[in-house]
Amino acid sequence: RVFAMGQWNLALFGVLISCLFFSVLAANGDDLRPTSCSASSNCTQSFCGNATFPSGYYCTSGLQTVITCSWNNLGGYVNSRVTLRYRPWSTSSSPVSYIIKISDNFTAPTTTMWTSTTYSVTQCSLVEEVIAGVFVNQSTLQVQFVQASTGDAALALGHSSWAPLDSLRLVVAQQASITLAQPALGTVWRCGETQSIDWRWTGPHTSFNLSLIQGSTVIKLITFMPTPANVTEASYLWDIPNDIPQAANYRIRVASGSPGSTVTGTSLFFQIQQCLSITAPALLAQADAGEGHFSITWTALMGCSVDDLAISLQFQDANNDWQTERVINGSAPNKGQYLWAVPPSLGIDRTLYNIKIQETPSGPWARSSVFVINPVMQWVTPSRVAALNQTNVTVTLNGAARAQSGLAAMTMRLYENDTATGGPVPVVDLSPTPIPVVSGRAAQTFRWTVPRTVRPTRRALLWAGASPDGSGAWTGAHAWSGHFQVTNDHCIDFTSPPAGAQLESGTPYNVSWVAHCPLKGAYLALYREGSWVANLTGVMANLTGAGASWYNLTLPSLPTGSAYALHLVDSVNADLRGISPEVTVLGYMDVFSPAKGAQLQAQQTITIQWRLRASLLAAFQPAEGQLVAVELLRDGVSALSLDATALFSQPAQAAADPVGQLVFTIPENLTTSTRYQVHLTPASHPQFDGYSSVFTLKMCKDVTTIQFRYPLMSTALSTNQPTTLLWDTVGCIIPKVDITLSRIFTSASASNGAILTLATRTPNNGTLAWTPPSTLTDATDYSITIADASSGVTGVSEFFAIRPLEPTPTPSEAGRTAAASTGVMILVAALLLR
Repeated sequence: RVFAMGQWNLALFGVLISCLFFSVLAANGDDLRPTSCSASSNCTQSFCGNATFPSGYYCTSGLQTVITCSWNNLGGYVNSRVTLRYRPWSTSSSPVSYIIKISDNFTAPTTTMWTSTTYSVTQCSLVEEVIAGVFVNQSTLQVQFVQASTGDAALALGHSSWAPLDSLRLVVAQQASITLAQPALGTVWRCGETQSIDWRWTGPHTSFNLSLIQGSTVIKLITFMPTPANVTEASYLWDIPNDIPQAANYRIRVASGSPGSTVTGTSLFFQIQQCLSITAPALLAQADAGEGHFSITWTALMGCSVDDLAISLQFQDANNDWQTERVINGSAPNKGQYLWAVPPSLGIDRTLYNIKIQETPSGPWARSSVFVINPVMQWVTPSRVAALNQTNVTVTLNGAARAQSGLAAMTMRLYENDTATGGPVPVVDLSPTPIPVVSGRAAQTFRWTVPRTVRPTRRALLWAGASPDGSGAWTGAHAWSGHFQVTNDHCIDFTSPPAGAQLESGTPYNVSWVAHCPLKGAYLALYREGSWVANLTGVMANLTGAGASWYNLTLPSLPTGSAYALHLVDSVNADLRGISPEVTVLGYMDVFSPAKGAQLQAQQTITIQWRLRASLLAAFQPAEGQLVAVELLRDGVSALSLDATALFSQPAQAAADPVGQLVFTIPENLTTSTRYQVHLTPASHPQFDGYSSVFTLKMCKDVTTIQFRYPLMSTALSTNQPTTLLWDTVGCIIPKVDITLSRIFTSASASNGAILTLATRTPNNGTLAWTPPSTLTDATDYSITIADASSGVTGVSEFFAIRPLEPTPTPSEAGRTAAASTGVMILVAALLLR
């Protein structure tokens, strides 16, 4: 039975491309025997009731049983079309029905590539069936015959006139191929021409796809066409478009459109020329925005008739698509040259361009290599502008602008990039009168000062533009600088407090200032030596605009000390702030010990000392005997409360600040931190509390080390041999410790490696006598751990070895050993003398 190719190709496997001719390729009509066959059972039934099968013939044995035949050596026939010829027959007079399946490999997890309809063979007839149109996909092919009926009849392959493996064959029909005749190697085609693409083929193809390629990249899909009937060659007349770039490495590819087929033919390299060729600007040529005679030149190839041209300036966008910047001339005569006055507004947003020329309205065209347009001006500085200092700003001019008759003057403005719109907003004009340009000088450097009225910003931009000269020649020439920061420490000037003023906690004080630049709401904060201490107010929303303002401020309880300063901070832009002169703050109680930045540690005994401001004495009479609560703060949060104690250790005197103190030993259960403070609160007047400066407190585990002197890494201890462990404790005093023996390379040890406790809560005197027991294994990964659970201090020795102690021989054993040695020596000597 012969099936249409379309039916086979919808379900059969795709055809791989083969560019090699195999020397073993079979000639048309070659028969390919299967490599092997197998079946559910060998044929043992009688043949139509009067014969039996020889061994090796293949039969099915019931519903869904199969005969499988394989070809494993088809590597030389890839892309070939073959015909499947086979001889089925029934083992009895009853009909047997079957289907055929074809696959690359039925044992692998793959989908069957083709399944036939149901066939039937009846009685004892022997027929030859043919299935045409099978394509060889790879070096293996498998065919299965599946019994589709029940009953006694079985499907059989083989007969006395055909050997078993001859009952099924692949007959090579013809290898599929496509060969290009035109264009030939070196052929030159031109855009706008009509040229013939010629090709021929072998094998079946339902259609062809034609495309223009460079390398493996498809440049243009040319056409799709069905295969002409009853021929093996074809031509296609191609109208070559005008938009194909000129190049000499093009090829035509013709691909088979048959489903599942990937047979292709490719021409040799040929050339496509544009009728027009741009000779200038060359690759990376330089043009100056504002120059009056930039030369664009081109040539027309012989035989090309080109009338007026449209000349345009183009660029490639982020997607590599061509975009037209502007039309230079929409109808220029084809004279081979055009002198272009480059507009001064070019080169600002981009600098890389191409020229395109095209015969109007849609004739042949050409595009130049990429070239550079230098902007009229470019910023060199600033990278950062300092506040209220005269600052150099530099702009470079291109050749056209710095020429003798070039740009005469410039203007400058300061902008700020608006966070809401993302665009620049003008801040101030920096050149109320135009700034003269020095003729012939590339770098134009000017000096300017940030006005006091300018708000600080991190998003500043400078704009420079050509000053109008009456002729309009430089209109549009401008440049933007990159973003930079403008600071202005004198945007706000404090008028009070003055330098060195003393501000007392709890006492109102008028703070005043003058804002030279507009505020957008502000708040007061207190800093000490550049570090934030506290916000003194919320946002004062009414502080907007510029001008003089004041605020009546009452300081909270603060540590007494100098180097404080008030900051008035804009609520929108924290860079906009005014800083007062440094002042001294007097707290209610001055906690002067521990001192600022003191380095303290656990177990250390310290004296906390404080004094009460004399102006508060009246509230504390009689002063002696007043009580104060003392607590330790870490990051402003209570870490430890101490017992209340006598506030004053000396009688109050009218002219002196009463002094108090508390002797305190730092416990070991705190956390190491650099942000500790002492906080004191009088029992009778808690509003008059006081704070120490910030100090550091370290715990024992962070400052204490245990250093082993014995055993060391080179030590080898012996079991049952007394030894002494030696160590030093540096840092805190650790009264008692636990000592354990550990190993790391033993599964029997605990998670921390401990295998033996040597001492528990033993005095930490740096020595421990110990005899390694005989139960310890000979090993080199032992270590000693000394630890104090309460402080977290731990020390671990280097690894050392423990070896079994060798027994000392007795005198009689020593004599026997010596005698035995002497006897051996005599025996050896006698043997040598023989």
